[in-house]
Amino acid sequence: MLAPPLRKRSVLPILAPHWYDFGPPDFATSGFSPSRSHACAPHPFRIHLYQTESIVQIVHYPDPVLRQVAAPVAEITEEIRRAVGEMFELMYEAPGVGLAAPQVGWGARLFVVNPAAHPDEGEEYVFINPKITGKKGATFADEGCLSIPGVMGSVRRAKWIQMEATDLEGNRFRIDAQDLLARIIQHEQDHLDGILFTDKVSDADRPDIERQLESIQSPPQPQ
Repeated sequence: MLAPPLRKRSVLPILAPHWYDFGPPDFATSGFSPSRSHACAPHPFRIHLYQTESIVQIVHYPDPVLRQVAAPVAEITEEIRRAVGEMFELMYEAPGVGLAAPQVGWGARLFVVNPAAHPDEGEEYVFINPKITGKKGATFADEGCLSIPGVMGSVRRAKWIQMEATDLEGNRFRIDAQDLLARIIQHEQDHLDGILFTDKVSDADRPDIERQLESIQSPPQPQ
């Protein structure tokens, strides 16, 4: 089954000038490729989403929620659907191409994606209780994060992935993704496990990234 977007659109070339996850990409399209006629087993874990209030802001590093492992979503409720809509709004305002629940203070295993970073372009995807089931190839590209504004570094990711997840209607689906879309999905999946892109930056970028993170944790004191 394909991943049903909230609002279906054509996937356009990635031309947005500002990026949440990455610098200007080398890819002409999002790299979405559906895998057809797959039946996926239901997720074995269940826990209720513990926060249903309106989402008002993106959590920034070093907030400890970004290091917590998110819990599976037990039930797709109207509150969750509303929250997903608010996550898309926050992502577009940033602007960004992906946003995970822990980035808005939720300990829930879900994230949203639109590789075009614009509500009137590209295609919106919702991944609930996702699991990467296959990877191929490797490539480096610059990444950043809405939760760590102003910090960017080169990260090695799989070039192609296969993922299983649940949609907003409670249906399990599977997709194949490559290039930019695969990178976004891997970045967001890491957020669900308390992993930040800064944990995976290249050796060449690591010293500079560590200095920047240290300055965020210990800002200069006013004279």
